[in-house]
Amino acid sequence: MQSSVFQTLERQDRPEKLRVFVERVIFHLGGKVSDTAELNRFARSFDRRIRGTAVGQPDHFRPFGTMISELQQKPSWTSWKDAGASCIADRDSHVPAVGSAVGDACRQLQDFQCHEVPEECKSSIWDVADYVFGVYYAQHGGNLPLEHCYFNGSARLGINPKALAES
Repeated sequence: MQSSVFQTLERQDRPEKLRVFVERVIFHLGGKVSDTAELNRFARSFDRRIRGTAVGQPDHFRPFGTMISELQQKPSWTSWKDAGASCIADRDSHVPAVGSAVGDACRQLQDFQCHEVPEECKSSIWDVADYVFGVYYAQHGGNLPLEHCYFNGSARLGINPKALAES
């Protein structure tokens, strides 16, 4: 997920759009909002212009990195998926985009070749993507979902739907 979207929203002075953006970031990180009043307060804290503290320093907004750091602390107004979460295909994505993202991930994997995807994980593009994205996420630092589990919106942190059905 790119900070450019965040920067565009903060300049629009539309707090409701920033709130939706924050909620989507939380979802992508594997969480969900349990207290919307606190979500609104948090989003507003990133929608306020901060005056420059030094002479000649321009006014600015709180940076995207700060938002991510604070959300990764799992605030009390959010709830989070269990430790079994992995990088999976976002079922709201378009199939061609998911296929392209699988190809991108495969080209970047070091210790895994995509022809090694187990047969039971080849029944659909979603299954292949879940497997490849999970391997990629594990290899590239499984604690940074916005950096290593996004693939231009084709992936998100979550629990594999097949694993849920089997439990």
